[in-house]
Amino acid sequence: MATTMDDDSNVTPNMQLKTITEAELIGNIPTDFSITCFENCIFVVITQFGKLGTLVHITKDVPHEVNCSTDDRAVFSTKVIFGNDESYVHAAARYLVSLMETSKTVLLAIALKDWDKDTVITIGNRAKQVFQKALVGV
Repeated sequence: MATTMDDDSNVTPNMQLKTITEAELIGNIPTDFSITCFENCIFVVITQFGKLGTLVHITKDVPHEVNCSTDDRAVFSTKVIFGNDESYVHAAARYLVSLMETSKTVLLAIALKDWDKDTVITIGNRAKQVFQKALVGV
């Protein structure tokens, strides 16, 4: 079940803040999703431990080429701020953010028990649905 929290305390009058939080069993593991859309960035939490886990900063870089579609040529830069700086974390972060189709910077907090490719794909599809809900009304 989705919950929405609009927090108007300690924010500027024009700033809208929306958080969507959902939970689902993925591979028989309870998985929590939380997405908060800020004016200039998005904070995404995906956890199977009830903790933030590894924090990854992700930006979308687009090559400056003539006659190319920017969506097809997007490259994501990832930097682990805290936690496991492993190749599978970077790969999962790039994949998850590519599904969100946003040009905003993303701060991803991710803690998974199962990093299997099929699990990450399932989590990505669910995260995309939650992200789309978070964009409604913002």
